[in-house]
Amino acid sequence: QAVMDAIAVNPGYIREVRVGKNNLKDQGAVIIGNQLGREGSGLKVLDLSENGITKVGAEALALALESKSCDLVELSFHSNELDAEAALTLAQVCRV
Repeated sequence: QAVMDAIAVNPGYIREVRVGKNNLKDQGAVIIGNQLGREGSGLKVLDLSENGITKVGAEALALALESKSCDLVELSFHSNELDAEAALTLAQVCRV
């Protein structure tokens, strides 16, 4: 939450967040998704690998990635706990 608050207070200054292996779970993914969907966050790179994120967190992130306000260009999401449906949801919103 503190990192996302820092992004909100300083939009455009924090470009990269690497929080892999931090046991964020779905609650953390939802908080991050809420920030990503806000206008002008400026975040370009996000590493959420190995955080135990499931379908719930993936759906929150997918909503954020669909937002025109989302500036993210790189998402690392390996070794989480996604089922096939959640993986497909994320894949469908990722831009090439």
